[in-house]
Amino acid sequence: MKVRTRIAPSPTGPQMHIGNFRTALYSYMWAKKNAGEFILRVEDTDRKRYVKGSVEGYMELFNAFDLHIDKFPSEDQIKKLDEVDYPSIDWFLDENTYSNINDEDFEGIYIQTQRLPLYLKYAQKLVNDGHAYLCFLSEEELKNLKESMPTYQPFRSPDRFLSSEERMQKIKEGKPYVVRLNVENFIKQKGDILEYEDLVLGKMKFDLNTVDDQVLIKSNGIPTYHLAVVVDDQNMDITHPIRGYGWLPSTPKQILIYNILGWEMKPFAHVTDILDPAGGKLSKRKGAVFTTEFIKEGYLTDAIINFITLVGWTPKIERKFGEREREIFSLDELINLFSIEGISKTNPIFDREKLLWFNKEYIKNYDNSKLNEKFKKWLEKYSEDELKNTFFSDENLEAKVALVKDRARTLKEILESIKFFYVAPENIDWNIKQLSAVSGQLSAIKSEILEVIQKLEENSLSWTHEEWENGMRAIGDKFEIKHGDVFMVLRMAVVGAPFSPPLFECLQILGKEEVLKRLGNA
Repeated sequence: MKVRTRIAPSPTGPQMHIGNFRTALYSYMWAKKNAGEFILRVEDTDRKRYVKGSVEGYMELFNAFDLHIDKFPSEDQIKKLDEVDYPSIDWFLDENTYSNINDEDFEGIYIQTQRLPLYLKYAQKLVNDGHAYLCFLSEEELKNLKESMPTYQPFRSPDRFLSSEERMQKIKEGKPYVVRLNVENFIKQKGDILEYEDLVLGKMKFDLNTVDDQVLIKSNGIPTYHLAVVVDDQNMDITHPIRGYGWLPSTPKQILIYNILGWEMKPFAHVTDILDPAGGKLSKRKGAVFTTEFIKEGYLTDAIINFITLVGWTPKIERKFGEREREIFSLDELINLFSIEGISKTNPIFDREKLLWFNKEYIKNYDNSKLNEKFKKWLEKYSEDELKNTFFSDENLEAKVALVKDRARTLKEILESIKFFYVAPENIDWNIKQLSAVSGQLSAIKSEILEVIQKLEENSLSWTHEEWENGMRAIGDKFEIKHGDVFMVLRMAVVGAPFSPPLFECLQILGKEEVLKRLGNA
């Protein structure tokens, strides 16, 4: 059987949490490693939280990372997201209304609210077979009943004892209802303990005496996650549902449904949560948590993929004695190495400093042309800097980006590092620690530097490093000061800061005229 995996977000906003993106990556890699298919399915059953544009946001995100989705909602399906065709309140009045629905008719439909007849078909089957029941309790009745029950007791509705005639009468009277799973009925037939082997967590055991009679179909005819995910994974031939640890409590309810419907249960793989170094789940209060936010901050997509894949997964690579652990991998290499067995059972830590390290390594190792293109695309889409248009019209942009790339950790830092090429420093603070030894000689030193630069060739690209450096050192000897102090005076005059990319190359790119102008202003 062909391997098929899926990512199934709820359309509650176009952003995707970095933890959910990691789960999507694991699903993607497993499918691609096995020459299978990766599916994007939209689980929009929570209509109150639906946000228009969410699906387009997910598609754009995967495109930004150059991840190929094999199956996804069509444009027509996405357009219909705003229009849900809710079934009438008496959809169960005829117990066979949906019995003739063909599963094949929903092939290629990847939005849940456009698959409603399929869920109602199986809900009717579950009720007719006694494995589910209609519950007519109002919100107030439900609240009062739950409050009167011991906290350890799972919820069971008294409506499970209604006869077929009684429930039909209530439907005819227009009473709203939901469909609930009948857990007791399963216990009577097959016992109260469920066991299954999780692909990540190992052997799991659930006591059904602690499981509620879960709502499967809401009063508006929309399914809950518990029924829809089972029907969809079965209907779409999903072989490996890889999902977040938070869904583990729902697993026994879904195993029940698989068993009742006579389907072979899918081997779930529950991926543990990513934690913040300070403790607790990854929080927005401590920095970016959405994948697109990291891109906006200037992280490269390659670096993000490499980093987040290794947060909670370890590739099996044989190392020679004394050999350092390898950390930099291309996407193709990660796919090749990926195995579900390598996913950690413990909660990994999201180390932002480590992500910066990864990004710095990628920036440093990109060839200059590729990095310049990445930088320009990032500028165009995410930067609001006032110099943005100036950068695009600069034929020497690549040389400037190349000059700062060894120090920069993000594309945003590249932006900040090259600004001095376009904006001359003003109000320079000469009272810095690095110049304390020459504070009384600054004016004279600047004049000497000006003379040295004036003697150099008009074409700055013809300058030799040796000639320039000898000129600066001669000034140091003349004033009996450290040579480094002379270079610092020049750097402050030209760059406006005590730190910069290699100074000689900066001067060459700025050109003689601009350097002299800045020295004169200083």
